[in-house]
Amino acid sequence: MLIKKEYHSLAEAFSQIIIKRYEDAQQESQNFRLLVPALTPEFGKQLQVRLLETLIPSYLVVRKGDQTSEEERIITDAAATTVRKSLVVYIIPLDLIATTHESIKGAGGVMKEFAVNGAWPWIDFGPDYLNFNSSILPNLIKAWNLKDSPYEKPINQIIEKGIIRDLKTTSSRGSILIDDILGSFQPTTQNSEHIFKEFLMHSGIPFHEEAACNTKNFIDRTRLLLRRINNEIKSKPGLRQVLINESLPLLGLPKDTQMLCAEFLQIFFDGLGTQKQKCSDMLSLRGGFSNKLSQQRELWDWLSLDTLERLFFPDGEDGSDTNPFLRISEASPRVGTAASNFKTLLTNHGEEISISLDYNY
Repeated sequence: MLIKKEYHSLAEAFSQIIIKRYEDAQQESQNFRLLVPALTPEFGKQLQVRLLETLIPSYLVVRKGDQTSEEERIITDAAATTVRKSLVVYIIPLDLIATTHESIKGAGGVMKEFAVNGAWPWIDFGPDYLNFNSSILPNLIKAWNLKDSPYEKPINQIIEKGIIRDLKTTSSRGSILIDDILGSFQPTTQNSEHIFKEFLMHSGIPFHEEAACNTKNFIDRTRLLLRRINNEIKSKPGLRQVLINESLPLLGLPKDTQMLCAEFLQIFFDGLGTQKQKCSDMLSLRGGFSNKLSQQRELWDWLSLDTLERLFFPDGEDGSDTNPFLRISEASPRVGTAASNFKTLLTNHGEEISISLDYNY
């Protein structure tokens, strides 16, 4: 066997929706020809191995020279043109989509549906049933046992408004989001609060109580603080020892606890140093909370957002007030235009602008 079935919640969500769509097409005697981009190599394999368990004629397309399998329906792009079925699913690597898509068009009729864009979910103009926000994400949240819980909306916001946004300019954003964060998250408990916290830890996002009760503010505060912390780490090579020798004692912890937390900081900085895929803002400290680290749970439980702030900026050493800040939450100029993120306003000189501010402390 070339493909071994592994846990992948995103591939599972896709497969369930595709199966339902296929069954509906069969009942209504409709053609069903779907091209699914293999958003990552692992996602493509895991989707195919799940569709192999059904009656859906699915094919995983590979490059010329790669190993093929008749049993697992792994074929080359050239062989894909010989498949003539009215109901078929092709799973195709991103770099083969353009050429293979054109070939398939001439093989068995016009492609009925193109599942998602290769830049999905950042660009999402596929069919509604595979829309990330309205279909896939709700399915994931349900699979993680958070549907209809107090944490359904918070985790939705953190993924949509936090994680996806902050990965937008990251070169490895596809593999980080699809495989490392969404695909591999597997709750170890039935308790919704614990699942929510597990997801934050799994994603490498430090915890604060506002994460569940004031999620928008949590995202903004986390993004701002971690951006500043990341700048400190980059600009101060000896920061690790400064935190252990100077900032940590200021927390007033018992001696034994302080020694344990010093060990946690060593593990945290070691993780940051081995992080290959650099992220920004909310995800900039992912390496320090990696599940490959020993004592990940204890480290993450201790190194909360508040603790990070007290360690890195014990006295506002960066020359700014580290706690209070103002954020424009709404801007409504009477004349002119406001950008959707309210960072840019265009109006006539002298015109009145109404602005709502959130003061956080």
